[in-house]
Amino acid sequence: MFKISAYLAHESMIKKLYGPAFRWIGQSMHALGVRIADEYTSDDKLVKSTRCVPYREHIPRLYHTNFVATNAAIIGDVRVGTDSSIWYATVLRGEQNSIKIGKNSVVLDQT
Repeated sequence: MFKISAYLAHESMIKKLYGPAFRWIGQSMHALGVRIADEYTSDDKLVKSTRCVPYREHIPRLYHTNFVATNAAIIGDVRVGTDSSIWYATVLRGEQNSIKIGKNSVVLDQT
C-alpha cells in the first residue's frame, strides 16, 4: 500500500514540475515558428461541417456503421445503406430526386 501511494505522490510531483515546463517549451517553439514563417502563415478558419445537410423537409439518412469523410457533403433526400462509406470530396445532392446507396457500398473520392 505504501509503495502505491509513494508512486502516486512521485507521479503527481513529476506532472507538477515537468508539465508547465513542457507547455512553456511548446508555446515558445510555436511562437518562434510563427515568427520564422511570418509571410507564409495562413489564418485558417474553421467551417461548420457540411457532411449532412437537410434540404427543405428532406434529411439525409445514415447508419452508425457508415463512414463519411470529413469533407464529404450529403445534402437532402439521400439514403445510405448499412456498412457503406462515402469518401473524401464526394458530394451527394438529393435536392430534386432521391439518392439511394445500397448496403456495403463504397462511393469513392471526388464522386
